[in-house]
Amino acid sequence: MVLQSIGTNSEGNCYILSHGCDMLLLDAGVPIDSIYKAIGFNLSAIDACLISHIHSDHALSAKKLYDAFVTIDTHEEIALDLDMYEKYASFHDDKNVYGNWMVEKTLLEHDVVTMGFYIHHIETKQNILYITDTGYIKISPVGVNILIVECNFVEAMIHVEEMEDRFKRVKSSHMSLERLVSWLKKIDRSQLTHIVLIHLSDSNSDEKLMVDTIKQLTGVQVSAARNGETINLDVVPF
Repeated sequence: MVLQSIGTNSEGNCYILSHGCDMLLLDAGVPIDSIYKAIGFNLSAIDACLISHIHSDHALSAKKLYDAFVTIDTHEEIALDLDMYEKYASFHDDKNVYGNWMVEKTLLEHDVVTMGFYIHHIETKQNILYITDTGYIKISPVGVNILIVECNFVEAMIHVEEMEDRFKRVKSSHMSLERLVSWLKKIDRSQLTHIVLIHLSDSNSDEKLMVDTIKQLTGVQVSAARNGETINLDVVPF
């Protein structure tokens, strides 16, 4: 299992989760040409594209993918806002199967309707949880092997005076290192092998601090996604 980051910041978020010929697109917040290039110009290789919410840094190319007959999975309200309807899409069902992927939606806490996704790969038996753009995580997952999660900012790095009105929005609608740590302490981590931190702020994050803090807490492989990089989610050092 590998995760390729096409984009992972406030300018655009889009990831390819793949195992062999199985491929899921996680969000589509980058120009469509970037997606074409990353998948070798073969849209038919995408089993489905999971769209978390309507903000352009996550959904910029969603409608273009939909118009090109790529299956889209998202919340019905998000689909309607993006002018997508039932054909080639899965909006009404909470659980769907795409090839070797079983996908279940879960509601997050953002300033618009936002979905997280439980993903199970039938062949490898791996359980993946994808969470982005949320101020809080209310779910308590069990048996997750791979966690792909937003870690947007470090609270001590936010300068309230400079950010003014943006401060309240960022703090309430994006995941801080501190809140991620608090959540991780509470959940079942017994099956966890990898954590990938995504959507780091350009100005209010510290990649090394974030990775080191989460690694020290969990004892698992921890990586921070970077634009254009691929992370192997099968490698577990002994």
